[in-house]
Amino acid sequence: MGDVFRVTQPALAADYYRQSIAIGRKVLLDAPESHWERYVLAARHEFLADVLTGRQQARERLKVLAEANSMWQELAGSAESQPQDRLPLMRSYCKMSDAEMALNDLSKARQYAAAAVPFFDEFKVTSPSLTVLRDVGFCYESLGNVQWSIARDHASTGATTRAAIDNARQWYRKSLDAWTEWTRRGVATPDSEVQRRRLERLLVALK
Repeated sequence: MGDVFRVTQPALAADYYRQSIAIGRKVLLDAPESHWERYVLAARHEFLADVLTGRQQARERLKVLAEANSMWQELAGSAESQPQDRLPLMRSYCKMSDAEMALNDLSKARQYAAAAVPFFDEFKVTSPSLTVLRDVGFCYESLGNVQWSIARDHASTGATTRAAIDNARQWYRKSLDAWTEWTRRGVATPDSEVQRRRLERLLVALK
């Protein structure tokens, strides 16, 4: 039900996701070692965060994402860990960075963005997985946003500002390459095209 209403009625979708999370927590109490149940519950937290887009919901969104991140860390660090557990953790750090940016906490946004970088050695645009391609595309943009915010920070010096602009440009270019590859593979959607064109505009603005 949350999935059904997430686009047209996000507040209603949020209510359904909260109910789903509550049920998932009860299930996990009965099966605390269940790798799959913890994976599903972490994903449901992120589904909820996706519909908490209002400015007044920014803190709740960050809290929900932090709970998901904690579960992704547990999953990635477990003996049963698989690449499909590490990929959501990478994306989670980027979502946390975005959420901190929405609250104007650049320092924490930088920390979370930095935590995602080591995963780029494993997950690349050349991956045959569309999920990997999508997530690295989003993460590259998150890192570009952090660098662009550093460039616009009043505390930045001239040299720091120039370096941050260069870094932002590089990350945005990487993200654009990911979405261009997405289109090349024949899976473009209206949403992915919006993403790609926005990155093109950002790069033009940074010339």
